[in-house]
Amino acid sequence: MSPSGNGHRRFARPDEELRRLTALVELGRTNGNTGGEDGLLASTLTTVAGILPGHAIAIAMDDEGEVRIPDRRVRGRLPVEAAVLVAAVSIDRAEAVERKDGDRTILALPLGTTSSPFGALVVHGPHSGVSETDRTMLEALAQQLSLALENLRLREQVDRLMFRNARN
Repeated sequence: MSPSGNGHRRFARPDEELRRLTALVELGRTNGNTGGEDGLLASTLTTVAGILPGHAIAIAMDDEGEVRIPDRRVRGRLPVEAAVLVAAVSIDRAEAVERKDGDRTILALPLGTTSSPFGALVVHGPHSGVSETDRTMLEALAQQLSLALENLRLREQVDRLMFRNARN
């Protein structure tokens, strides 16, 4: 299908869709085996930036009640203050939040469980936002990333407990 007037395609070409799905599968395979939490988040950012060219991507984390987006967790040009606010609302509500920001749109998808969100995947793109197909893909990715982060944190807790028990 040809691009619409705003330059945003409604449906991806089959080869582009295959590339996106392959990237998601590959990210799922890493499942935390990429050098800890920072490695997993960096890998996710790189993957999403490759899937959505022209969009800025970030991962916001709740740090004891304060939402932050460190520079190392941003790919592209992002209005950080606005992104932090949208991410904070997404985390607080445990649901996707979309906000217009001038001629662009910020979409934040919560990370974690509904009862215990701990971060948000943030996408800053064209005013029209992300397509329905891309949004569905991003929601799946946010769920996958949430599980990978939870698994990674649980493995780290088990390792600490085993190390502490081995010392005693």
